[in-house]
Formats: sequence, structure tokens, C-alpha cells
Amino acid sequence: IFTRPESKVIINQSGQLIADNSIFTSEKINTNCGQTMWQGIEVWGTSTQHQFTINGICNQGTCILTNGATIENAKEGITNWKPDDYNSIGGIIQATDANFINNWRAVSFMAYYNYNPNNPSQIVNDLSRFEHCNFKTTANLLNGDTFYTFVSMWKVKGIDFKGCLFENSNPNATTPSQLGSGIITADADFTVDGYCSDPYVSPCPEAEFTKTNFTHLNYGINAGKVETNNTYAVSNSIFTNCQVGIYNTGVNNSTITGNQFIYNSSYSPITQGNAINFNTGTGYTIEENAFSASTTGITTIGAWMQNTGGNANQIYRNTVSSYTYGFISAGQNRNSDGTVGL
Repeated sequence: IFTRPESKVIINQSGQLIADNSIFTSEKINTNCGQTMWQGIEVWGTSTQHQFTINGICNQGTCILTNGATIENAKEGITNWKPDDYNSIGGIIQATDANFINNWRAVSFMAYYNYNPNNPSQIVNDLSRFEHCNFKTTANLLNGDTFYTFVSMWKVKGIDFKGCLFENSNPNATTPSQLGSGIITADADFTVDGYCSDPYVSPCPEAEFTKTNFTHLNYGINAGKVETNNTYAVSNSIFTNCQVGIYNTGVNNSTITGNQFIYNSSYSPITQGNAINFNTGTGYTIEENAFSASTTGITTIGAWMQNTGGNANQIYRNTVSSYTYGFISAGQNRNSDGTVGL
């Protein structure tokens, strides 16, 4: 499907679009002007309603991307609302084996909580999810803008990313800020993990298990807290040559386990490699991660923990190989008398 610059795809409340091996991209206007970016897909919702289908009716729009479906060259690839209408949030986005290529922002979630229709006070997980998807920036964006991020989420709960690739391979990105981010969040509850192609086998055979990868990014994950107690978990993921692998600002009770943080070349846009950087946030679990480097071109830091408070926090059973600094503690990371803390 070729779209003009002013065009967008709109899925109304109760509507459903299934894109199976389909491509949404920008139209080449003429031989002189070439292509430019289009507006993307809007999945409209109903902010006050849940996401479940009852008696054949769902009050939210739904977009299902599968089997190689691709969103390409969009300003906003896909979002869960009608922009500027705060009553229209809650659209459902489900992607499996989908591609998001050369978008300014591939996926955007505005603030919305799903709930149990039999008990509206019970918040439950959003029905949106992403499995075995490719998020890539391979070249300069058609409108000249600098790539922003693959995913942004604000005040949502339970959105999973499993076995996805987040990669910026644009050879023209020469500074960290031009690399963009994998996932940026504010007050979001989410999970990043590996993906098993056979969900009925446990444990998953290695040949059928795909880890999530974050490659050549300014921030792999940038998670922040504004007002909620929402948190996140990252497991079975590989961060390669990211300026900062995971950056945490104020989010409490996060879980970072079983990941790899790799710096394996003098990748020119990266000026310093910081695998994990906490600027406040307590109650964290950072365990069984592997930090490895084979480059002498930059300073590498495993975990930089700053002002994480006086709780009995622990960084446990991680391995560090050839980093400049394994772990750095700065600011207040213990209680006032120094008896409890990191």
C-alpha cells in the first residue's frame, strides 16, 4: 500500500485491521521529488472502556500485524489513539513477525489502563504485544528529521516485547544523539524478554529461542518515573554497542536479569559505553548479567548507580570482562549511618 505524505490509516473504535504480509510505505510522488514520509496508522480507542470483546463487541480499534507485515517511512508508525483526542485512547496493537523500518517513531502508546470488565477497579494488562518483530533504522529519514525512537510508552501496563530486534544501522548516524533509542517510557509497566517459537514446550529449546537485541543505539531502554509505581523487567536480551544500555530515572523495583552487554568494536558514534545507569530508583534486581568488551577505543562501565537510596539493594552474580570499570557507586546509596544500602 503506497501512501501520500498527508495520508494516514485510521482504525475506528470496534474496527479491526489484519495486515498479513502487507507493506505500508510512502508513495513516490514524482521522479524529481522522490519519496517522503506519510502519517502512519492510528488505532482509535475509547479511554473509559476495557479492551475485551464481549458479545462480539470491542470498544477499541484493533490492528494485527503478522507474517512480515511492514510499516515503513512513517512519521508516526502506529499509535493507540486519535492524536489530540484524550477520550480516544486504548487501541490494541498486536504484532508478530512484523517490521518497522525507517520511521521517526515506530510505535507510540499514550496513557491508558485496561481493566477487568467484571471489576472495573482491577487494572489488568494491556492486550497489545510485540513478538519476534524487527525495528530498524537503515538510512536517513526521508523528511530529513533525526530518528527519535522505536517505541515510546506513557502510563501503560503489561505490554510485552519478546524476541525483537531494535537496531540502528544508518551509516550516516555519526553522533550518539543521531542513534536514537530503542524504548523510551514514562510511568510504564512493561516486559522485555526472549521469544519461543513453540509456546507449548518448556523449557524452550535453544534452537527455537530468540533473544531480544538492542544494537547501535544512544539508549537501548530509557525508563523514567513521573508519578506511578509502575516498573519493568528486562531478561534474555543482548545490548550491543549502545551508548547506554538501560537508563533508569526514578523507577523502583525494576528487574534486569540474564542479559548481555557487549562492546565489541570502536563504533565511532559511541563516546562512552555505559551498560546500566541508574539515576535514582531503588528495590532493583540486577543479577546474572554478563558484561564484556573487546574494544580499547572507549571507556566502558558495567553499572553506574547514583542516589539509589538507603535500602538493602544488591547487585548479585554478574560477570564483567575487559570493561574499564565494572561498577561505580556515586551519591547516596546507603542509609545515613552507613549500615544498610548497596
